[in-house]
Amino acid sequence: MLTESNIIEANLTGIRYVDELGTERFIDFAACYENYLKKWNDPVYLAQFQDISKMDDERRNRWLERARQIREIAKRNPLTPPWADGPYVEFHTDPPTRFRFSDFDEYGKIIEVIADAGWKTFDQG
Repeated sequence: MLTESNIIEANLTGIRYVDELGTERFIDFAACYENYLKKWNDPVYLAQFQDISKMDDERRNRWLERARQIREIAKRNPLTPPWADGPYVEFHTDPPTRFRFSDFDEYGKIIEVIADAGWKTFDQG
């Protein structure tokens, strides 16, 4: 499990960290956004979403435009047990990369870097 102690540096372009095997890695925020867009461009995912949401094509297209404008790069959950398993941030990498934080202050530092860079996260809490 990755924690804030694995993070070497977080800046406007991404996060440099050490993985569980001791290898230094980099999460590129722009690449996370591209992965987020891939989901919305997947015809199977989109058809399932449209069916579950009961959207006609016009409404789906408006939804897609909003999804593209959101600039989402990760999902997050600030809630701690017993309500959830946070605080954490899980980036849209392939496979997803999740950092669990020991407290809300450490969690907030990463959220602030992401926001300062103009990116968004999806709140699962």
